[in-house]
Amino acid sequence: NGNNNNNNNSNNNGNNNTYFYGFIGLFTIIIFYFSINKLSAADNNNENENENENNNDKEKEEVWIDAFKIRSDLPNFSRLEVSKHNNLVDGIWVTYLNGVYDISEFIEAHPGGNSKIMLAAGKSIESFWALYQQHNTEQVAEMLEMFRIGNLIENERIISIEQARENLKKLDLYTNQPIRDSNLVIRSEKPFNAETPYELLVNNEITSNELFYVRNHLPVPEIDSNNFFLEIYLNENDSKPTIRLSLNDLRTKFEQHTITATIQCAGNRRNEMHQIKSVKGLEWDAGAIGNADWTGVFLRDILKYAGFNSDNNNNNNNNNN
Repeated sequence: NGNNNNNNNSNNNGNNNTYFYGFIGLFTIIIFYFSINKLSAADNNNENENENENNNDKEKEEVWIDAFKIRSDLPNFSRLEVSKHNNLVDGIWVTYLNGVYDISEFIEAHPGGNSKIMLAAGKSIESFWALYQQHNTEQVAEMLEMFRIGNLIENERIISIEQARENLKKLDLYTNQPIRDSNLVIRSEKPFNAETPYELLVNNEITSNELFYVRNHLPVPEIDSNNFFLEIYLNENDSKPTIRLSLNDLRTKFEQHTITATIQCAGNRRNEMHQIKSVKGLEWDAGAIGNADWTGVFLRDILKYAGFNSDNNNNNNNNNN
């Protein structure tokens, strides 16, 4: 009987062990199955997010796509023919990628003034828009297409999207811009415009250089300080400058002055204006302002060094009156 009991206990223990390990195995398979599905779903989500980001970037880059397309309902013009339309009498024509546009009616309405836009009269505007990249928006692209009158002739066209991208990339002057503080609130990338978060603006009386708001209309120029010179012409008809000063001259030959002053962009808090009426310009919050210590040379000292005599100038003006 003892042996039978022992055998029964062994069998029961064996069965229990079998059930236990079977349950553990089944549980492991279930966990593995759901883990694989979860990873697959995550991969799919990441792929979808990456695809959406790529599509968004591509769409943002290619607001010019309509200018690349050939309009079969419009005539074709050569660049030579376009170049003849560079005045208000013959009309102001420009080209962009494969499109030809008559912008005569827009000249006076141009936000940057008619003198700037007339620089492109009879020419391609690609190099201008590469410099003034605030034009590269869907709204501006749609407005440009309203003035389209034709296409470039076949042998002067850009053949492929890849060629169009490459041409515009070569014209981009914003490739070597300064690295900015990640805390700045960016309002535009090209040209770079950003403001100080007002939560950080009130932390100190003096706004740090890194957090000071940035206002640009163009790329930041790359200047070699060793080859920088300030030229002063006292007489507008002089062919050579009266004096020529290096950066080191400005630092060593003149008394340095430090002034604490606050400056702000004229568009600061423009987003509040938008709540009442739509206005043009970057939608600044309240951080396009900063207080700093400004150190440099008085312009008065430089002009005196160049030989400018304010007393004589005043006397001459009085005599002329």
